[in-house]
Amino acid sequence: VWDIECGACLRVLEGHDELVRCIRFDSKRIVSGAYDGKIKIWDLQAALDPRSQPSALCMKTLTEHTGRVFRLQFDEFQIVSSSHDDTILCFNFLQPKGVAQTQLTNFSATDSPQNEISNVLQTQASAISMGSSSLGSGI
Repeated sequence: VWDIECGACLRVLEGHDELVRCIRFDSKRIVSGAYDGKIKIWDLQAALDPRSQPSALCMKTLTEHTGRVFRLQFDEFQIVSSSHDDTILCFNFLQPKGVAQTQLTNFSATDSPQNEISNVLQTQASAISMGSSSLGSGI
């Protein structure tokens, strides 16, 4: 984690066993995917606090992919990732265990994984927002 104003390294996040291939972040989390097939969700606020113990930085490790993770996107509700195991997985933050809710398999080499991930993320977000708006109207 870098301070872009002064160029100083604030914290090194350690935990992947192989090369980290993709990273995304927001104001609360950093999500990383690596060649070890793992996706790690890091607590950004803890990473910025020098008093935080290294063991408290990784909030969750997702191990459902069996191949290298090479793309991921996330929003407040889910993570969508693609892997060399020919799957695109959607992990739902709203589920207690964060298990894969949707699996798309065997996309072709001519398909764009980034486009597929964006499409899945938009579809899932639309379904979630429609569900929450219908819940809100009943209250």
